Amino acid sequence: MQLKYRYTLILILFAFIIKAQTAVVLGTIKDEDGVGIPEIQIAILENNTLHTLTSTDVIVDRVIDSKTPAVVVTGGEPLIYNLDYITSVLKEKKIETYIETSGAYPLSGNWDWICLSPKKTLLPQEEIYTKAHELKIIVFNKHDFIFAEEQAKKVSGNCYLYLQPEWSKRDEIMPMIVDYVMANPRWMVSLQTHKYMNIP
Repeated sequence: MQLKYRYTLILILFAFIIKAQTAVVLGTIKDEDGVGIPEIQIAILENNTLHTLTSTDVIVDRVIDSKTPAVVVTGGEPLIYNLDYITSVLKEKKIETYIETSGAYPLSGNWDWICLSPKKTLLPQEEIYTKAHELKIIVFNKHDFIFAEEQAKKVSGNCYLYLQPEWSKRDEIMPMIVDYVMANPRWMVSLQTHKYMNIP
């Protein structure tokens, strides 16, 4: 995800796969003073061990304690849950909020930056195209360049356009992306720099 500012980032991972073990993600309702408040709890199955669930309020407290000015919410797909509560609490604390999403589910939350990374198998909701600040297409094969142009027609003219090689095919795909960006300079290259640095 490319960001408009340099910030220390805390990644809140709502779901991911570790050695074919899928993360367990639970959405619950927390009732305070008779008012229902969405609470996201996260449990991760790693090496056949189920980690303790973490409530939204604990996550927010950890973010505040870290003194980071911004948070990136990514996944899996974070928008399968309502993110209004967590973003409202973060915004109250003057913490900027960024999301990376496929856009396939209704947009919730209050975001300073939206990275739309659509998937061909489950296309984005129409409403998110005009709200995206950044369009990131993962390139797995040559057809993905066609898909990228189709998706670029739906975002605003101010939206940044990125092509990112699918990690397992990066050596094969990167030269094609470079050639494409050289011929189509409105597109830029996106890299998963954390993977190059062996940061999980």
